[in-house]
Amino acid sequence: MTAFAETLMLGAPLRYFLATARAGSFRGASDLVHIAPSSILRQITLLEESLGMPLFVRRRGRNTLALTRAGETLLEHAIRIQDEVTRGLGAVHGLNRETGSRLVIGTSDALAHDVLPDILSALRQAHPELAFDLQISEPAALIRDLVSGTIDVVFAYDVVPQIGVTTLAEFRLPSSAVMQPDHPLAGRAALTLAECGGFPLVLPMNPIYWGPILRKLPRRDDTPLIRTNSWLLMRDLVTRDNMIAFQTNPGARNRHIDNGLVCIPLRDPMANYSVLSVCLRDGTETTRTPFTTIILNTIRQHIHAAREPSDK
Repeated sequence: MTAFAETLMLGAPLRYFLATARAGSFRGASDLVHIAPSSILRQITLLEESLGMPLFVRRRGRNTLALTRAGETLLEHAIRIQDEVTRGLGAVHGLNRETGSRLVIGTSDALAHDVLPDILSALRQAHPELAFDLQISEPAALIRDLVSGTIDVVFAYDVVPQIGVTTLAEFRLPSSAVMQPDHPLAGRAALTLAECGGFPLVLPMNPIYWGPILRKLPRRDDTPLIRTNSWLLMRDLVTRDNMIAFQTNPGARNRHIDNGLVCIPLRDPMANYSVLSVCLRDGTETTRTPFTTIILNTIRQHIHAAREPSDK
């Protein structure tokens, strides 16, 4: 939140109180809000007079302040007010984006590579006046930004449901073993995890995924194993070192993907571990906009061989 917006929405006394509570001194608060310490002291004195009780006491021997019980109570509520103001400003900016100027999309690196180019192409053809911001991050960070109002729509794997988020659709996707076309297993129609276990592997970092995978693999101490949270690094290692990676690939309509790599379906039931979700922030849209409809339809085209989504 900008200083102007904060002053406008919170008022100077409350803004200076927050700065003083955070800095622990009037001089420190002055550095935060770029107002003379005497002006901050005067505003807080007026606030204390209006409340009829002190908010700060000076600590002995130090030029620092401590909150009184009244100050602690006010700080707790002031932070809540500030958070509400921040969310409100984010929602207002979101309304401006929905009117046609800019759409902010959040997704992961895997989906940005496989699906996002087609989504952007479809959106630009349907709405050439629309500009885009594209944010690539982990699902938890994307959802935090969605709730705060800095992202309009998120599509990502394995989003944890939470208050403030509406899930428009979920696509439960199967997994594949990704390998070079000359790999000994590349000619198979389908594979089990156990069959892959005798070869060098690169696994997802999240223990929710690699834990069940390892339990299915034969125990071989001499089998090289790498874990990473980078989907692109997985494919690079497959290409360079002839490893096997386990991935969900909504962009592959056949066996061949990047750099001629092949995807072999996995037979294990636990291999259906990825859920692709399309999410909006609660309260910003009660129905699908044309933008989210295009995003959903484009994703469906990519994963037409998978099961139909469960729309919310």
